[in-house]
Parts: sequence; structure tokens; C-alpha cells
Amino acid sequence: MGKEEKMNLPPLKQQLNKYFGYENFRPLQEQVIRSILEGNDVFFLAPTGGGKSLCFQLPALLQNGKVSFVISPLVALIEDQVNKLNALNIKCYSILSCQGKKHKEKVFALLEEEPLENMLIYVTPECVSTARFQKILKFLYEKKRIGLFAVDEAHCISSWGHDFRPKYRKLEILKQLCSNVPILALTATATKMVTEDIISCLGMKQCVRFRQSFNRPNIFYQVIHESKLSTNAMDDMKLFISSFGNSSGIIYVRQREAAEKLCQELNAFDMKAGVYHAGKKTCEKQKVLKDWLSNSLRIICCTVAFGMGIDKPDVRFVIHFNLPTSLENFYQESGRAGRDGLPSCSRLYFFSSDFSLLQGMSRGKEHMPSTYLDKCSRGLEALYAFCNESICRRKQLVKYFGETLDSICDSCDICCSTEYNTISPAFSNWKMNDQRESLSSKCSENPSLTGRCSDISFTTFCKASTLLAEGRKAERYEKDSPSKQRMSETVDSGASSSGHKRPAVEVEIRKEDGKGRIRQRQTKNQVPKTQHSNQKTLSFWFSESVGTTKSYDLPLSPR
Repeated sequence: MGKEEKMNLPPLKQQLNKYFGYENFRPLQEQVIRSILEGNDVFFLAPTGGGKSLCFQLPALLQNGKVSFVISPLVALIEDQVNKLNALNIKCYSILSCQGKKHKEKVFALLEEEPLENMLIYVTPECVSTARFQKILKFLYEKKRIGLFAVDEAHCISSWGHDFRPKYRKLEILKQLCSNVPILALTATATKMVTEDIISCLGMKQCVRFRQSFNRPNIFYQVIHESKLSTNAMDDMKLFISSFGNSSGIIYVRQREAAEKLCQELNAFDMKAGVYHAGKKTCEKQKVLKDWLSNSLRIICCTVAFGMGIDKPDVRFVIHFNLPTSLENFYQESGRAGRDGLPSCSRLYFFSSDFSLLQGMSRGKEHMPSTYLDKCSRGLEALYAFCNESICRRKQLVKYFGETLDSICDSCDICCSTEYNTISPAFSNWKMNDQRESLSSKCSENPSLTGRCSDISFTTFCKASTLLAEGRKAERYEKDSPSKQRMSETVDSGASSSGHKRPAVEVEIRKEDGKGRIRQRQTKNQVPKTQHSNQKTLSFWFSESVGTTKSYDLPLSPR
């Protein structure tokens, strides 16, 4: 793209709002998009929910008369994105092996039309390897009609990655056939070694790199050891799930049979579960996914086949009932919780027999290449350390990907130093962005607010947060209380570790402006009446990226 073309680009935020309805970019999105539009090869590393897809969708729409190709590994993911873009009246097509010849030729004919409309074409890496596809690439490249190549889930390229796919390795053909077309490689999980391998394989010689933090502050990490369980693991998990009300969740197991059995067990308790694994027919998997996305099903019991690109923002919990095979897999899968930024939980059950089984499986692959064996060993060792070392879970996770975390996270079971179903006060403050004000700074501004926050059950806080988010849209508030200016609902907090009943958490929504708050109420029996006059409530506000404003009131008990 020449300098004159660059100068004529419309303001990116204006185009963002025009096509997608958003007012602002997420961190680094605008920089990535500008770099692509300038003709650079770009590597973008961002966690699940970081907004990677927009980084190729928007620039594709801003290059008139050009087509942009998106290479993605999963048919289900491709179909989901194509449907969503078409719903926004954006021209988007797919070329898949499962589609008939008539459909494919129709798409190829569109690419040969004069003049060419700008559009997105989604393909699998297998499609890129075909002679017919490479022929159309050559045709378009000679006429300067290709805007960009986006390689989604780029970690699949690397033999060091946690989900290596040999067909991805052949994507080097893109630069060989179309040397001047910019490539955007995107992934949520890549160590330094994997990153270098991706860039080298794709031939991205002058690559501009962007990297978001691996830290997901809204996810509470906890590991449940068999020795800490007061009941069997299945009953413990059902109790944990029930505390989330009707919220959505994912449960990962290793074997298909285990997924089927778990699904039956949960449905016996009316938990609305579905099962997803590679042994299911395509139509069955699609129905389960559709029902889960529409909230007809609440829980997915699955193997790793339920993988990349799952786009459901309101997943409140991800459970690993069996150990994943590496820390990378764990990060990728647990990261499917809380894509909407609301508090969510990742729970992993650790059994020594489970780990021994993984070790045995690794030793049984000694015939595999040494790079693969090294990768397996390294990932498994990191996972064991994550589960068993008394070091902040979050700190271990981000360190594995080359990032440092200096402060105590207060949002994992190690840092909280409390029973596994309790969240620390610091996490309940929900410190989600750079505009937030810490509890300590607020206390220092007002000496009368000295004290400590009463502990709040993590699952209770999740339920309250979800209720707050849903309550603004709920018609029942309008119908049931047309005259009230404030509507509130109480969520029971249960008992604390000492056996005393925690104060209830009240969710309140103001009708006039849609603002809401979550506050913890003192019960009459919790403290002596003489202390009631000393109770103070600390309110703090912040604006989220979606533009809403919330207030959280947490009471401070006197010292």
C-alpha cells in the first residue's frame, strides 16, 4: 500500500463502529491493524478473548477490490465466524473439503469477477495445499487483489506447540507464491521457542510483533488435591457446579467414555449437560454446540476435541476433571472462562494416579521425534509444578510464557491462603483495568474506613455479578416493580470456613440509569448490636471497556 493510499484511510474508529458497532479498540488492536494496512507481516500474541479476529476482519474490509484469506484449523470455528460476519452484512465465504464441488466453484468464480468486491475467504490448511486453490492465489496475486493472509491459531504450525498439525507446516507456500502479501499470524499460546518457529516457517522476515499480557485477572485459579477432598471428587464437583446457578461451564476429561458417563451423572441431577468428543457425528457435535451457545444446555462435558475458537463470552467456570497434557493446554482451555471480563473460575483436580498415567503415556511415545518428546516432557513438568508448588498459580502461568508478575495476585488459591471456595477481598474488588482505584488507596484517603473486608464466597460473587449483568436486560424488573426506582435481589453466601454464616450479597440495579452495584450486607446475628454503628461501607466505581459503569459496596468490619 502506497503513502497516498495510507493518507486516504478513513479514521479506524469510525470504520470499527460502522462495521462492528464498537466504539473503542481493545489493547493493541489498533496498532496491529495499522501495521497490517502498512503492508507489514505481523505476529500477534493475545490471550483467549483478546479480540484477535477483529485484527484481520477490519483491515480486510478497508482494502477495496481485494480479498483476504483466513486460514483456520477447525470447520466448526470457520462456520461460526462466517455466519457471524454474514449476519453483519459482511461478504464472507468458506472453502472446505466437506463442501460440494458446486459450492467451491461458485466461490472461485466470485474471486475471478471484474471488479472484485472486497471480502473474506475462510479456508483450512488442507485447502491451501490443493492445486486448485494455489492456482487462484497466483491469479489474484498477479492482479494485486490479495489484501492479507491471516493464520489463526498459528501455534499449530510449530512442532514445539501444544497442538501441532503437520498441514499447517506447509503454509510456507503462501510467501513462496505471494511474497509481497502481508501475513498476520495469531495465537493465544506461544512460548518464545514456538513464536520463533512460527515466524520462521511462514517466512515473515521483517515481522512486527505485538504481545498482550498472558494475565487473565478475572479468572480465579484453584487446584484441588485428592488429599484435601472431604468427599469423593464427583460429589465435590457437583456441589461446586451447583453454586453457579444457571451459569455456563465446561468440564474437560481425557477419555470419551468418561465424558459420556459424566454427562449422564450431571443430567441425573438436572444440570442440563451435553457431551462433545471426536467420536460423535458431526451433526451431533454441531447440535450440542448450538444448544450450549444458546443456553439450552448449561454444561459441556468434553475431551480436547472441544477446542480452539470456542466463542461464548459468559462461561463462568472451566473444570479439568483429568489433568491436561501440558501447561499450555491448561492455559488454552482454562482461558475459555470469562471472555466477557466477569469473574470466572478455573478448577483443576489433581490425582497422583492421573499424573502417573500421563507419564506412562509419554514414555510410550519414545519412537516419536526428539523435539516432540522434549515438548511433552517440558509441558508435563511445568504442569506438575503448577499443581504442587506453593507459588502463585498466576505467576507460574505467565512465567511459562516469558512474562513476569511482581505483585501477589490475590486471585488464586495459593495467594488467598484460604479454603478453596472462598475468594479474597482483593479479588472481590474486581480490579479489572487501569482506571481502577485500589481498596488500600481509598482507605488511606478516608481514615474512617479502616478495617478489613468480610470474606465473600467466590461462587457467590460470580452469581451476583452474573445477576447484575443480566438484570439490566430483564423485563421482570419492569413488570414486577414498575413504581420502584431500585430493584434488588439477594444471593445467599453460605457459611465461611469458621462455620459462621456470611452476610448475603445484594445485587441492586437503578432503573433511571441502568447502573448497578453488588454489596455485602451484615446480618443481625453476625456482630454485636453495639458495633452496628461502626460499620462503614466503601463504594468504588470504574468504567468497563464495554462502556457500562458499576458500583461495588463492600462493608468494612472495625478492627
